[in-house]
Amino acid sequence: MIASSASAPSVREGFAELARRFRECGFYEKKAGRVIGELAVNLALVGGGMMAFVRAEPPVVRLVAILTSTYGLVGVASNSHTSSHHATSASARLDTVLTYFGFAFVFGVSRSYWMHHHVETHHPHVNVMGVDYDADLAPWFVLNRRALESSPALARLYYRLQWLFFPVALGFNLFGIQISSWRFLADKLRDRSQRSLEHWIDLTVIILHWLAWVVVPLAFAPLPVVLELYVPRMVLVGYGMFLVAAPAHFPAEAVYLDRTSLESVDFFWHQAAATLNIEVGWFGYLLFSGADHQIEHHLFPGISHVHYRQMQPEVEAFCRRYGLPYRRIGWLSGIWKSYRTLMSPKAVGVDTAPISSTSLSDVTVA
Repeated sequence: MIASSASAPSVREGFAELARRFRECGFYEKKAGRVIGELAVNLALVGGGMMAFVRAEPPVVRLVAILTSTYGLVGVASNSHTSSHHATSASARLDTVLTYFGFAFVFGVSRSYWMHHHVETHHPHVNVMGVDYDADLAPWFVLNRRALESSPALARLYYRLQWLFFPVALGFNLFGIQISSWRFLADKLRDRSQRSLEHWIDLTVIILHWLAWVVVPLAFAPLPVVLELYVPRMVLVGYGMFLVAAPAHFPAEAVYLDRTSLESVDFFWHQAAATLNIEVGWFGYLLFSGADHQIEHHLFPGISHVHYRQMQPEVEAFCRRYGLPYRRIGWLSGIWKSYRTLMSPKAVGVDTAPISSTSLSDVTVA
């Protein structure tokens, strides 16, 4: 199934040379002021949109206001994603605080869960079935043929029609993530051998989330008004998260791999083959905070997103030089192709994946 490749050592050496060049260009330097400034702009959009939504009466103005607030919220999540990779500042403590703020305080999502779910699991195992949570939406939805074909007959009938139900389910996306993260955190806190100070901080910040966004506002407004502010924005953020995250890994062009072949498949090929860059233009800069340059991010997750556009030509040249996939997709096309995967789940594994000595354990990705 998987072809051998003798070029792996040169790929590893080429990557090391590329990393050295990026260091010389200053791309490893953190740009805390700029990243935090972008976070502040997103927060201003959140606050401004909320105030306009409360004060405005015309439905069109209220709609624009809540969409503006949602844009800012998704931007906060993307910006906090940079901090979670310790790519915002030279201070690990500051990046940790910003990650707690962006996920636990703003969204009520456990930071510990995010670090495990995204940084520790998704990145090294992107689109690996049975490992990468983001690539597996079972039992509610399936994105690959293997899961579809191995399901009971009644489930297969539902999965053939799942694309009809998915748009509704997306509205509960963020609430589902909240609940999953609380379960994860609760398991850690119950287990004396695993729980730590960070888990107690996590719980405290999540409680602050509910105090700040629901309990305190109840002192100034009735419950229906408070829920009118909280629930629709969280629903819209659920859709926004799909629009930002899915096009990079859901379309058929982003390969799915079986966990049994993970150690034999070349690390660099895996990261590039399972990932697509997204062309979003100026409108998406704050919204994505570098998530549109997914290949650069997956190869260099420790570099701040503010450098990705400058890095892009050299990363693409590196991929072309060593025969690694490098694909860009339009944002709307990526959204549509992500949705198409629900209609026609994609295969797992490809015949062209190169075997090499460059596995996850061989690579230190800055």
